[in-house]
Amino acid sequence: MDASNIASAARPRLLIVDDEPANLEMLSRRLSVRGFQLLTAPSGPAALSLIKEARPDLVLLDLMMPGMSGMETLSHIRERISSSELPVIMVTANNDRSAMLDAIRGGANDFLTKPVDLEVLLARVAVQLNMGAAFRKAIADHARIQRRLDTRTRLERLGYGSADKRVYYMTELLNGLRNGEVKLFYQPQIN
Repeated sequence: MDASNIASAARPRLLIVDDEPANLEMLSRRLSVRGFQLLTAPSGPAALSLIKEARPDLVLLDLMMPGMSGMETLSHIRERISSSELPVIMVTANNDRSAMLDAIRGGANDFLTKPVDLEVLLARVAVQLNMGAAFRKAIADHARIQRRLDTRTRLERLGYGSADKRVYYMTELLNGLRNGEVKLFYQPQIN
């Protein structure tokens, strides 16, 4: 086995199952740059086929999908594929406590709500895959650096990267403060 095969064999293989192409693309993009091998499936039946063929190390499974729901897919994973050791993290926009409890009772190892917080996702994936502390720290450090780069890229696209633009915006802000054009509003946060 050459070095590239060893490196790819050591990288965990994740299966992302979601009927929304935008969710598949977003999760794939964010996880692939962190060194995971990724498989994607747009439906429960497609996921079941991939699980049999590709043997992923972990499944991120959307709870609400047309046709075969995430709960039905989870049931098939646990009963028919004899994958009781395969970690499954349910991912859904449904923030209902009973949905979370049903998923856990149905055999899910964990539950995340959308929009997915990338650092929380990475931490939970690391826990489910029993990754070592050094690898979890490396993932977190990489995520922090990637967030900074993403923010800088967005700001540069908006023109904030150039010194002339920064001086212009700072001058405008100071003028707005002096002229009473800036107001502070509070938005209550309710849990």
